[in-house]
Amino acid sequence: MHFEELARCTLEAAARDLLPSFMAPGTRPQGEHHRIAAVIGFSGDHLRGTFGVAANLEGLDAVRRLMGASEGPGAAEDAIGELANLIIGQLKRSWSKQGALITISTPLVVRGLAIEICGLTERHWTCLNLAAGERQLSLWIDAHPGEELALGAGEDQAASLDQGQALLF
Repeated sequence: MHFEELARCTLEAAARDLLPSFMAPGTRPQGEHHRIAAVIGFSGDHLRGTFGVAANLEGLDAVRRLMGASEGPGAAEDAIGELANLIIGQLKRSWSKQGALITISTPLVVRGLAIEICGLTERHWTCLNLAAGERQLSLWIDAHPGEELALGAGEDQAASLDQGQALLF
């Protein structure tokens, strides 16, 4: 399996798990632009890149409610940053089972009047656009694996723990 395929499959699985109310994948409707984005950098010995989540205002409000955040100042920014953390955590866990070990940074949340999500090359770019009514959300991975990245190398050591299980010493 190529890393690009692994990235796409794990991103779709994370969206199904964490964003079931948004799971009508397709092209983003024209109209309202994304207004906020949370971006997290990641790196490893043979892999580097960024992961991001962007939403329009309706999508942001849905994310805030999904994450159980209040309507107070900064709550929406915290909610989209936490959603990004949850998704990158699932990606990291899935990738580690295939031998793609990474460390992640803290989310950077940015706001704007119109945020355009674009990648440099299609080979390294995975984007999932979700829309449910007026709510719009985009998830993307811009990953650059090194030629030395050997997928499947970590299957034995990481496969024993699934999401939600604890490891006690």
